[in-house]
Amino acid sequence: MSAVKLEKKVAALERRLQNEMRFMVQPLAQKIDHIEEKLRRLDDILPGKLALAEQPEPMERAEAEPAEKPGGYLVPGTVPVVPTVVHPEGVGFAKWKEEVNDLEGEGAIDEEPIPFAETVWNLSLVLGHSRAGWLDLTIACLLTVLGTLMQVFFIAVITTESFLGESMEEQVEAARHWRAGSAHDVKYMDLALTSLVSRVCNADGALILSTGQAELIEEINQFLGIDAGDFQLAMVPPGIVLCTLCIMLWCVVLSGELRAIGISIVAAAQIPRSGTTVVRNGSFLSISYLRFSVYLLFRLARTAVAISLMYAGTQWLARTTNITDLILNAVALEAILQIDEMIFTMLFPKRVQAAIYELEPVKVRFTRRWGQLESCLVGCLFVVVVLAPFISWVLPLADSMLAVKSEYCDGNRDFVVSLNQDMQMYMGFRSVPLESDNVSDSTLGQVAVAEHSKGSLSNGSARYISFSLDLDSFELSRVRSMKEAAEQFAFCLDYDQWAVKGPTLLENYGSYFRSAAFHLGRSEATSCSELSQWCNVLDARLLRLVCPRTCGCADPRALPWYKVPSQGCPQACRDEANAIAGNLECKDANTTENWHDFWDLYPTVMSSLVGVDMLSTPSGQKILALIHMMKSIGCLGIFILGSRDPISQADWCEGSERYFAPLALVCPDTCGCLSESRPAYCPASCRGCGDAPNFPPSSAATNCEEAKLLGICSIPTEAEQLCAETCGLCNGTNSSNMSNTSAAPCFDGDVPGAFGFNCSTLQVNGWCPMLIAFNSPASKVCSKTCGLCT
Repeated sequence: MSAVKLEKKVAALERRLQNEMRFMVQPLAQKIDHIEEKLRRLDDILPGKLALAEQPEPMERAEAEPAEKPGGYLVPGTVPVVPTVVHPEGVGFAKWKEEVNDLEGEGAIDEEPIPFAETVWNLSLVLGHSRAGWLDLTIACLLTVLGTLMQVFFIAVITTESFLGESMEEQVEAARHWRAGSAHDVKYMDLALTSLVSRVCNADGALILSTGQAELIEEINQFLGIDAGDFQLAMVPPGIVLCTLCIMLWCVVLSGELRAIGISIVAAAQIPRSGTTVVRNGSFLSISYLRFSVYLLFRLARTAVAISLMYAGTQWLARTTNITDLILNAVALEAILQIDEMIFTMLFPKRVQAAIYELEPVKVRFTRRWGQLESCLVGCLFVVVVLAPFISWVLPLADSMLAVKSEYCDGNRDFVVSLNQDMQMYMGFRSVPLESDNVSDSTLGQVAVAEHSKGSLSNGSARYISFSLDLDSFELSRVRSMKEAAEQFAFCLDYDQWAVKGPTLLENYGSYFRSAAFHLGRSEATSCSELSQWCNVLDARLLRLVCPRTCGCADPRALPWYKVPSQGCPQACRDEANAIAGNLECKDANTTENWHDFWDLYPTVMSSLVGVDMLSTPSGQKILALIHMMKSIGCLGIFILGSRDPISQADWCEGSERYFAPLALVCPDTCGCLSESRPAYCPASCRGCGDAPNFPPSSAATNCEEAKLLGICSIPTEAEQLCAETCGLCNGTNSSNMSNTSAAPCFDGDVPGAFGFNCSTLQVNGWCPMLIAFNSPASKVCSKTCGLCT
């Protein structure tokens, strides 16, 4: 505060104190004059006694004097007593005191000096009655208009939707679109296999996407005082409480402003009005009607601004969702309210300021009833302006916040989807939940990046990352399928044997083995034998690629499941298995453990194929019957069931490119490999079944013995066609193609005795319903027994 302003304030305070002292002393003087008047009248009635009573006596003499006697005399040894004064009309001091007390009762009138505020709104009171020049007055008028316009513009901006932002009701629809759109997209799943929505709703600090949604949910949790997994209001929501308090504080400030405006209007109304304004030493002796009207208009304008600020500020506070911004917004509103006073203090011309400083307070008379009425009005106004926003805005805001959070985070968050454009279907995957105590390095991706980010990025140095030499190779590696990788694997060796081939192989593909071991939860493994128990797991494709021999990829009679390139078995191993099968006898193998394991895994593999637990479907019992039959009768079940798998429609003998190797390597006889029309998937040992009876006339030999001497056995095609038996290409006996068996629809056909079963066997074991459901040819051979005759 400047020295000049301080001096003005001190002078104004001194004048105010003088006026207040004069105001307080004046009633006392009137009472004293009234008492003196009564005493004079009493002296006229009782001459001499009053003068005697009024003479001061020393304390010693007062003690020696006798006590007061009737008639006004003093009794020795007593203190002088003021005589009872009797009013000429018979009214004493007691009655007079009662009259005075009546003036201080319900109808008592108090006069309080009301000063004029130091603000631009009082400019109309000093125009023409200050020592300021016309330029100062012009600037003062322009500043008054400027201050008003600034407050109006602030109000206009605060009430716009662009400033207040999107309401919580509108956020509900936005949350619904986000949840149904990108929240569960597999593209936004992180290396920990956690969905985007799970990370957003659990306040993952590592987010680089949807940070706006995460901040909004965090604001809602803080505002409502709830945890990430809660969807109910807390007992004492801190945001609602603080918002209500800020609104209450703002309403208190505006109520005080409105009260000051009302009192100033009452004070101005106390000034006598006339045709001209008369001001003497800062006091209004009279005020003109025009000036009073302008002053009243200014007061009404100030009232409109205050009410507008109350509405705009309350709405702004009620729409503030960030709990830390509530108090800052309340302070900002206070600054907007004080714009006129700041302009007056900092920019107003000094002459005009001095004239407003010098305005003397106006005495306003207040009765006790008026004070109580004012208190009731102010209290009711305060309750209304606080309760109305609380009911209309604050409580609905809390409900909208809960609705927004429910749309963002309620329900199942732990899954992702991806569009299969070719099938025009969305495929889903159950993602990993994001828990508060989740370990940061829990997946292969996280471990690989965390481990390598601390070391060198040179090619081949990473434990779990396979680096490419150039960008093209990197792009190809990103889209390469397991089948392509297995077909390009040019060797059939376990990881344990890679070191024999040189350090290059181990350096380039060592990350494959370590990644496979990590996937299986055995990151400390150093050899294929430690991981052999997982070879027949569907998700162990990478293990079969790096440990093909341990997993049986080169064994033609091994468990057929997953012994295909698309499941990790290298093509080099499959070629080796076919070569070994060519040296085995061309007949069905015995029902071994691998055969039983094959059918035990059948429902698991088929469930992964169709995406549904097959045993829980209505066909579950039929599938169990199929497994029982195939384990009971071995390779013969392929003939009974039919050439194709009823679920995947893959040919049993040819195998499935996706799931299992050809069963013709295990059951060549049943698969018709000994017939004249041998399929290409049959083992090499089933190529021929005897020598040709006649040789071509142009041939140099007339029989196989002569042809063998001429080297026909070294020509595979001619040896198979002409001299298969002589060249040792026959390892079995001729057999008719059992798949060609047919029967009439209304009686049982003839079942060859070599099969080891008859139609009654199918009926006794309860296999007929299963064979009929899977459209087996055996059900047609045994049409009558299986109940197919009509």
